[in-house]
Amino acid sequence: MIEILEQESEKMTDITDENITQILKNINKTSEYDDFLVLILKMKYKTDFSKREMFGISGFDYILNACENLNVKVIDYDGQDDIIKIIKQNLDDKKYVLVLFSDTPLITKRTIYEILDYFTLKNLCALKFNRGFAFEQNYLRSVEKVYNPQEQVFNEEDFVKVLDEHSFLNAINILKKRILNYHMSNGVIIKDFNGTFIDAKTNIEGGVVIENNVVIRGKSLILKDSVISSNCCITNSIIESNCKIENSILENCVVKSNSQILDFSVIKNQTLEENTKLSNNKKI
Repeated sequence: MIEILEQESEKMTDITDENITQILKNINKTSEYDDFLVLILKMKYKTDFSKREMFGISGFDYILNACENLNVKVIDYDGQDDIIKIIKQNLDDKKYVLVLFSDTPLITKRTIYEILDYFTLKNLCALKFNRGFAFEQNYLRSVEKVYNPQEQVFNEEDFVKVLDEHSFLNAINILKKRILNYHMSNGVIIKDFNGTFIDAKTNIEGGVVIENNVVIRGKSLILKDSVISSNCCITNSIIESNCKIENSILENCVVKSNSQILDFSVIKNQTLEENTKLSNNKKI
């Protein structure tokens, strides 16, 4: 993020720094989860789709965000070795271990906590879920093989396995819907669901209207009562309240309140003061 954007962002008040990476789902860790070690098995594929960006964040970082505030350890796994042996080699002094995989980038904090709660409330020693496991560590140390673990299915969408172009595109479509639905639930009016793309770190206040063919990238911030009209691309920019952006490109900009940027303007690395009106203008 350019310095001007950081400085302007610090000046903004009463802005909730909350985005899709926190909302999926916005649940705070409690002390009852201190007893869990989370092992993320980093799968070795010819193409590592977990490194690819999905609306501005890598697939693997979505998993790490879902595990925020939990005790996490990442280990390599080629899919061929004895998985129980690999897990046992990486146990620690915690009471339980939760095992996730790097090829499930849609896993959410809500689902992780549902699994942990289910495991502890049922007082289980071993649990197999959609794509992953939970074990009591002492039990796992005492056995050579796990027979007939309890099986339970949680939110299937969270465990979409991404290992090729087709499954990656499927995951992208699911994530896009999650992002747009999140903003709409917060009062953002999105008129063109199919033609709107919003990165995961973007923040938009309720009351903003987003019209046709709009792309909003990076850590952008759009404040209430602004209209992002047709054919706009906004990247790492702050749009203050009651602005209108139409048929324009903005990159690394701050547009202050009551401004209008219209008709094929291209504005980069600029701060535009209140009540600015530009049409078919380039400021680079």
